[in-house]
Amino acid sequence: MVPAGEDNRSGGGSILRIIAFNIHLGEHEEEIAAYLAGQLKQSGVVVFLLSEADRWHSRTSDRHTARNLAERLGLTMAYGAEFVEYSDKTPDRQGASGNAILCNCALRDARIVRHTIAYDWKKFGKFTDSARDGGRMALIADVPVGYGAVVRVVSAHLENRSDGRGVRNRWTILSKRSTTGRRS
Repeated sequence: MVPAGEDNRSGGGSILRIIAFNIHLGEHEEEIAAYLAGQLKQSGVVVFLLSEADRWHSRTSDRHTARNLAERLGLTMAYGAEFVEYSDKTPDRQGASGNAILCNCALRDARIVRHTIAYDWKKFGKFTDSARDGGRMALIADVPVGYGAVVRVVSAHLENRSDGRGVRNRWTILSKRSTTGRRS
């Protein structure tokens, strides 16, 4: 872990790189870890915005994929579950998928903003073998980048079964909530 406001690669946080990555459940964790490790070799603060990160689901051998990546690479992590998956075969706990933020410095004030329901996965997902409970969401956190500066980052996973108007409405709400700091 790197202390808040310090950067372990550039000596002052002068470079910030943000990489958004849909890791598709973390099914290829070894390859994902190798890619992320390669990005960490470059200087600066690095933030990974991950979507579709499985947590304790049988399809990914009951792993918490985002936590595994964070621990393996020495990163801080925030995670928010998007859906509880009914297709999970693990008897003792229900698997989930969600968003994560991984960073090589401290994360502050992490929170979830839930989107309005655009597609009822619990009702209609059973027809596509994707029955689940929950809904699309965004994970927000503040990243201290040095010299007292803070950057707010958002790992958003918008509904893929929505029209342009629905996506625009969600972005409008999300941008307001992420800039005002209002919790949801």
